[in-house]
Amino acid sequence: MHVWAAMVYWTGKVAGVLVADTVKDRAGRLEYTTAGEGDGGRWRWFGARAWNAACLSAVAYRIVEETWPVTLLAVRRPRASCYDTVCGGVWCVYACVYYSVAWLDRVSETVALAAAVTWRLRSTVDCLNSAVTGSGYLWVGDTEEFSHRDLPWHVYLTVVFPVVRFATAAVNEIPAPRDYGVWRTATAALAAVASCSPVVAHGTAAALLAVANNSMRSINRRIAALHVTATVGRPLQGEGRLSEIARLARKHWWTTELVTGRVCAAYGVDLMAAVLLAVLHVTYVAVSVFHCLTDDADDRTNIVSVPVAMQLVGWFGQFAYLAYTCDDLANQSSEMFDNLNSLLLDIFKECRLSGETYSSRTQEIEAVQEFLRQAVARKAVVHACGGLIKLNLSLITTVMY
Repeated sequence: MHVWAAMVYWTGKVAGVLVADTVKDRAGRLEYTTAGEGDGGRWRWFGARAWNAACLSAVAYRIVEETWPVTLLAVRRPRASCYDTVCGGVWCVYACVYYSVAWLDRVSETVALAAAVTWRLRSTVDCLNSAVTGSGYLWVGDTEEFSHRDLPWHVYLTVVFPVVRFATAAVNEIPAPRDYGVWRTATAALAAVASCSPVVAHGTAAALLAVANNSMRSINRRIAALHVTATVGRPLQGEGRLSEIARLARKHWWTTELVTGRVCAAYGVDLMAAVLLAVLHVTYVAVSVFHCLTDDADDRTNIVSVPVAMQLVGWFGQFAYLAYTCDDLANQSSEMFDNLNSLLLDIFKECRLSGETYSSRTQEIEAVQEFLRQAVARKAVVHACGGLIKLNLSLITTVMY
């Protein structure tokens, strides 16, 4: 397994959102499964689910011990309550947004962890196996078209953002054992790990989309290599070019199936929650800054601290990178349409220059035209909840404004 893929895999395992296990099939290839197989498979199966249950328990404990009591206290305080119509000024709005963010954070953590062992379990395994078998050049380390040098540096951000989120949560939320006891420290540490689960889930989706994006790039490079005007040497012709077009069409079909049929289906709820959280986080930051600027100088206690700001950077950075990957994937899909059009025109030009009739190249022309129709019908567009929201960079602008 490629080192980047291993980092994504183990980040998901540590955060409790990836309970799939790796095994070797009869051909010795890597594949993922939901059932414990092989030596120690049952223990790994039990350990993954026990860790997921422990993270869920930490989230529930945090709700009972922290989120609910503080929210209840805020509701009973007229000055900080968002339910008190007498409350005026920015305090009321600030309290409402603050506790909405806190509760939506807890809900998104619960959904990310619960989905890992329920409705997303089978679909996640299908996504991982599809990434292995479909474009395994990148995910498992084969080198037919890809090598580690083809990985853009920014794919490692899918691992960096969860680490930043956990580090800042650990600094801000984990107390010292000598002050609060070992049990409280251990529970807070587990809750800090669980708080990373939505970010890690988004990172896993972004990693799978990065695999699909690299596959789309390789298809575009191969189509460009088929152009007569784009090659220094003699390009593929006849049966060689025809078989290459058919192979690229099959690979394009797999890529779009991975994006729209698997990743969107598996992570649609997480992506919708990510959009809602992004809106609330941006609102929370805006109201916090406004509160800081308008409140009395002696009572500026509810300002976004550095650890909280870093947690927001880790969360929103992962969301922005996910949107960037989706946007780049859509751009690659549009570029493929242009490349196929150019290839079709090159075939016609080649016929005219060589004096051949178009009917002698009927198979190639029909293959490219069929590929064009497939590229139009099966675009790599990432959406959440059945197409309700499309993820791209323009969505970031919508959330910000």
